[in-house]
This record gives sequence, C-alpha cells and structure tokens, in this order.
Amino acid sequence: MPIVPISDRLVRDYAVPEVHTVSTEEDLSVCAAKMRTHGISSLLVMGRDGLAAGVLSRTDLLRIGHVVARAAGRATVLELPRVGVGDAMTWRVESVLKESRIDEAALRMTARAVHRVFVLDEGRPVGVLSTKELMRVVMDEQLRTPISGFMTASVVSIDAKTTLEQAISMLENGHISGLVVTEDELPIGIFTQVEALEARALSPGTLVDQVMSQSLLCLPIGTALHRAAGFALSTRARRIVCVDHRQMRGVMTGLDFVRALLPSDPGRESAAI
Repeated sequence: MPIVPISDRLVRDYAVPEVHTVSTEEDLSVCAAKMRTHGISSLLVMGRDGLAAGVLSRTDLLRIGHVVARAAGRATVLELPRVGVGDAMTWRVESVLKESRIDEAALRMTARAVHRVFVLDEGRPVGVLSTKELMRVVMDEQLRTPISGFMTASVVSIDAKTTLEQAISMLENGHISGLVVTEDELPIGIFTQVEALEARALSPGTLVDQVMSQSLLCLPIGTALHRAAGFALSTRARRIVCVDHRQMRGVMTGLDFVRALLPSDPGRESAAI
C-alpha cells in the first residue's frame, strides 16, 4: 500500500474528538484527579461564553503546589491551594484547525514545547491532537531514521535515593517533565510530573525509588523511529532510554517523535513505496 506523503496528512485524520474541559471556577484538586483518571497532561479551560479561555497543565499544578507548600511550611512536598483554575491556568491556548496539515501542527507543538494542541472551530473545542497521535503518524509514515537522529542527547537523571524535594526542584528548575531514575548508573525507572503530583501528600524527604514509575523502555540507538513509536504505544511507556553498549546515550519523549514530522526535515526518511 502506498505511503501517504506527510504533507497530505491532516489533523482531522488523527485528532481524537474527546476533549476534557474544566471551568475557571473548578477546584485544582479536582483537576489533578481528572488528569490522573484520564491519563492526560492538561485540561482545556472554558469561559462562561463557551469559548476556550486557557489551559491548565501539570506544569501549572506542580509550580503552584510547590510554592504554596514551601511558603506555608507544610510537611508535604506539594500543597494544592483551594483556588479556582482561573488563578493557576495558562491563558494562551495552542490550537489548530481540523484542516491544518499534520506537519504544521507538529511545528506548533515543538515551537511552543507543548505535548498537545486543541482543535478549535470558532473558539469551541472539537478535538485534541497530542504527541500520542503524532507517534501514530510516525508509524504510518514508516519512518526508518534511527532514534539516534532525534533523541535528546542530554539525559537528565537522578539516583534512586534522591529525595522528592530535590527531584521536584530539578523538574522545575530544568523546565523538564521527566527524569530518568538510575541505580548503579543503570536506568530503573522514571520520575515525572505524574509521579510528583501523585506523591504530593508525602514528606519532602521521601526517596524517589518509593514513588517512581517503571514505565520506560530501553532501546538500541539504531532502532528505527517507527519501530520505537510502536513499542512505546503498545507498552504505554512514557520514556525511551536510548542505549549503546549498555550506556545511556539519550532519551526519546513524545516531542522528540514529533520533531521527526516537521516540514521538510532533512532527517525524515520514509520507507520505499
């Protein structure tokens, strides 16, 4: 079957119609629970006029939760205040149209470093396109470029005995969403914004290895992009550690796969028809 050129793939063909929304008055703890239940990293905030008003992300929750806990001298690592979404959300909404090209959506996501864009029709949500959907495009395109060509070469890692307070500070200060957890210099798990929020009631001195996730893959740096995307989607792994002779050489996140779909990217190499 001929492979459809990336320039002919449209947002409408991959976007999912279900958009999880909240109002500006919704409590932050309720929003955190909704993100956890649906396995999503952000919620579209709707104004009273029925139009998209902003976005509440895990990054927003982590930032305000850490500040409040430290300012109030809490015994927990994070404290979500009893305030409405309107006091914590990001007012900018990254959006595309149903008829937008996939590579244009990929460009917007990478330029803004966001993991999803909302599909709007006259300000009203009709779908959402995340890194997960764009990884399916990578599979459909049969991209054979090795992951070494798109991996993030600098692996930010922490030892398994690092404290929650230290790990969360690293996420915030480094403006990153996840860390590779190591033991004896070998990857054993990941600590991301997901784990940080789920552990918010714990003491700042709690060790990372007690709350980390093992949702990661280790793949050789020569693995083809479409194979790696397939492995990640089928196993629900949230990080791929790229290894060469048992040494960590880089990490692949959803946004790294998205970069492979940028317009006229010289590194993109599809399978022969």
